[in-house]
Amino acid sequence: ASYSVLNIALDTASTKNLAVFVWNDDLTTTVGEFLRIADVQLESGSVATAFELQSYEESLANCQRFLFVLNNALASSNSAVFGTGLSTSTTAGRPLVFFPVEMRVAPTLTATAGDWQLQVGGGSFPDITTLAINTASRAVAMLTADVAAGLTVGFAVQIRSDGTANRMMFFSAEL
Repeated sequence: ASYSVLNIALDTASTKNLAVFVWNDDLTTTVGEFLRIADVQLESGSVATAFELQSYEESLANCQRFLFVLNNALASSNSAVFGTGLSTSTTAGRPLVFFPVEMRVAPTLTATAGDWQLQVGGGSFPDITTLAINTASRAVAMLTADVAAGLTVGFAVQIRSDGTANRMMFFSAEL
């Protein structure tokens, strides 16, 4: 079956979220039957446009313009490297994280510093004590990653998770 609901007006002046509830009043439904909902498109304005079917890749890229998540659960190991840069002192590194698509605006960062480490060329892995964006554009973020000690000025550093599963770093460019 196909359903269409047209010409509904909503006062969205102060609306931040919109929920759509679908109800099927079929009393003959039995256990094991399913109502499948697909190809739904909400429109802004009074004109319904033709349905736009996006590929998974297009949809993912559109989402990543607003939120890019580094998650070691999706990497080949729990201590995968996510960015490379240089140490600027014995206690600070500046790794770069490149975004897979250009973000809507320069993002903000949400992450727990203690979940991350700097990998130093000599093979040590000092824990990060402070993690923040030093500077960012829509394409790349330079992070400030502070550690207690163990870096050599001008040497390469890489940011990696601490080896524990499900460590995440969120770069948000929300509206």
